Parts: sequence; structure tokens; C-alpha cells
Amino acid sequence: MTYAFVNKYFMSLLFRFLLVLSPAFIFAQGHEKEIDCVNNIKLYKSYEDYSKGKVLDSACLSKQGNELEKYWGRIVLKKEKEKKKYNHGSLWGYQIGETLYRYSDDGKTFKIVYGYPELVDSDGLFIYIFREGYNYGIRGTYKIHYQYSKDLESPIKELTISNLAKDIQNADFIADVKAIVEDLSKNKSSTIKQNAITEFNTKYRTHFPKK
Repeated sequence: MTYAFVNKYFMSLLFRFLLVLSPAFIFAQGHEKEIDCVNNIKLYKSYEDYSKGKVLDSACLSKQGNELEKYWGRIVLKKEKEKKKYNHGSLWGYQIGETLYRYSDDGKTFKIVYGYPELVDSDGLFIYIFREGYNYGIRGTYKIHYQYSKDLESPIKELTISNLAKDIQNADFIADVKAIVEDLSKNKSSTIKQNAITEFNTKYRTHFPKK
């Protein structure tokens, strides 16, 4: 077997390998942005749209120049050198990665952070947090507000014993969670008391087990 024959044989194998590899390489290049974007934002007009996966607008926040700006009264989505403004009340909410933010208006405008609390627990009641003072003033001085809703369509309310007593007419449950709720209401730290929230919903499931 001559050197020329061996060389020709291996060159043929290499050519075939590249033919097989090329489509996969091209596919990967075409989907590079989609794969790399772990910080994708999706805006939803209504709960129905959210439940059906119908996105009003979206952007990859990992991409340079794309960002979500938050103001009193509106949010602004910047992408590809354009800005889109969404006044509070025009959206049901938005999602960044796996984290959901729902629009809320409890009538206390200056206690609401941008109008979109973050959903932090849904294993029972839906529990949200507001960060009052976040991103303005002296950084790290903001206060945490805890909110809740019965589901993703119900109004979001401040997590207080009086509100719970109106929505959930069960004296045993109210007595069982009173200390937890009072403790959360006193929390002015930037740290979310996840253990307390988990304990709250554990007690909720005990009183109201899923059927």
C-alpha cells in the first residue's frame, strides 16, 4: 500500500466527516444566541396569554444593550436600539428566566415598587415580595413588603392578618399563622425570610389540603 493511497484514503474519510459535521455546526451557530440567553424576559398582556404561552414582547437581557428600565408608572424595554414603554396596568406581568413578576395596584402607589412584585412561593397561597426603595436612595436600605393572592388571577394583597381573615374565614388557620405573619411584617431586611414563607404555606396546606 503506497503512501499516496493511504493519504488519499484518510483525506476521503476526513471529507465525509466534515460533510456530516457541517449541518450540526451550522445549526449550532444559528441557535447560539437562543442557547446562551439564560436571562430572557417575556412580557404578557393577560393571565390568559401567560397560561397559553402567548408573549407580547421579549428580549435577551444577557445581550449587551438590552435591558429593562423601571420607573414609577411604567417599565421600558430596551432592545436592538429601540425602546418600548409599557405603562403600569397595560401588562399582566413579565417573566425573567423562571422568575415571575405580576402587576399589582393595591392603591398605595408609593409603597409599591414599580408595580410588579416578585412571586417567591406558590405551594399554597401565592406569595410575593416588593422591595420598597430598591435601586434608588442609599443602596441596601430598602424594605421588604410581603403580598399574597389566592391564585394568579386573584388580586394581590398585602400579607396581613386582617386581609387573610377576610379572604380565608378559618379561625384555626388565622391563629396558626398569626405569629409568622407578624414576624414577616416587621422584617426590614433585604434578606427574604424564605423559611418563614415555607412554614406559612406548610400550615396553609395542613388546613386546606389539595384534593
